[in-house]
Amino acid sequence: MKIVFSKHCMQEMIIRSIKKEDIINSIKNPDEIKQKETIRIVWKRFENDGLKVICREYADYVFVITAYPKHSI
Repeated sequence: MKIVFSKHCMQEMIIRSIKKEDIINSIKNPDEIKQKETIRIVWKRFENDGLKVICREYADYVFVITAYPKHSI
């Protein structure tokens, strides 16, 4: 699975808040369950930082995750 972060609204603190290992560990076996689990992990980390998250699925195994500070929406 490939997770693409939308760069125009990414902030350094958001990138730091997601452990690379969590994503890598989740996508070693990219079946449907693992895909959902990976998105859930990423989503929760964004939410814990007080951010609004939008996730779009563009193609098989490709998810674009965009995060905004909640107060900016």
